[in-house]
Amino acid sequence: MRLFFHRFRAIGGLLFFALLCAAMLVVTSTADNGAGSRRDAIAVASDANIFCTAFTDPNTGTAVGENGTILRTIDGGATWTVQSSGTRSTLTDVLFTDVNTGTVMGENGTILRTTNGGATWTLKTSKTLDACQPIPVELWVTRYSQSVSSSEDAVGVAVSPDGSRVFVAGGGNGWGTTDDWAIVAYDAGSGKQLWVTRFNGAANGFDNPQAAPVVSPDGSRVYVTGDVGIGGTNVGMRTAAYDAADGSELWAASYQGPANMSDAPRALALSPDGSRLFVTGWSEYPAPVFRKYVTVAYTPKDGSRLWVAEYNGPDADDAHAVAVSSDGSRVFVTGVSGGIGTHVDFATVAYDAGDGTELWVAR
Repeated sequence: MRLFFHRFRAIGGLLFFALLCAAMLVVTSTADNGAGSRRDAIAVASDANIFCTAFTDPNTGTAVGENGTILRTIDGGATWTVQSSGTRSTLTDVLFTDVNTGTVMGENGTILRTTNGGATWTLKTSKTLDACQPIPVELWVTRYSQSVSSSEDAVGVAVSPDGSRVFVAGGGNGWGTTDDWAIVAYDAGSGKQLWVTRFNGAANGFDNPQAAPVVSPDGSRVYVTGDVGIGGTNVGMRTAAYDAADGSELWAASYQGPANMSDAPRALALSPDGSRLFVTGWSEYPAPVFRKYVTVAYTPKDGSRLWVAEYNGPDADDAHAVAVSSDGSRVFVTGVSGGIGTHVDFATVAYDAGDGTELWVAR
């Protein structure tokens, strides 16, 4: 490989910096020589890609790269000398605090140290396995609890398309109630709580969102689905739309299966154009059926039901996830399904997004 070094000389103060792009290393320096500007190209031969350079003054610099490569220049890049690093690891970063004292970092936790300008390099012990990586910076943390005695459990999070708001859905104890829905909106930049809305079903039972919320393509609405107690130990399927600006409920739709037993959602998805909302989960039946996949399609504008489709495998079935094709024409549902002689299987079903017609099943 050939590395190309470019040097600028122009009227002005002293300025130098290094820039690397892909396999090309570009070193740029500026010095006042009173002779206007010119650009010189200086080629250096090397078999390795160079990833980083560091200059301590306009003349003295070090470059590092693949296969433990370390190069040194003392004439502003006119010539480069190969130094012995003692390693074959890829070196990705270099820092010199003065002409003689420098540190090189690389893959597999490699750290090299010199105090004599690179005449010798000493391998230092590192407890990391990766090359030097950016350290994540925590921007904010926010917590939500209705009261000091309540227990809250978040199940999913979504971000508005413009990245300005974060929506969290979960459940928790209410005042004098069992579990209630809780949907909280935050400012994505600061973590400031923008609004919170809660829902307690008429039966005052166990009401809990069961999937991450979904935001409409224009960011104006947030859709949530979950369980709602309907008496005794039974639960029903409830899906609701909220105004993303203030959390007001726009509509809510319930689904109860033909057996009038329990029905529970597990996931929801919105078509790419925002014209259909799909919720999938399970619907309970008496033995020997036990459970079937159930998928319900809604109109996102008002929550009107478009169609319902079920899948009944050899044994009990529980849908866990739903996705929509990029053109919005097909809906895919997958989950666990009891088999015959195979215990429990993946079962994936494709439906026509327009009318819920089953297109194929794969196990």
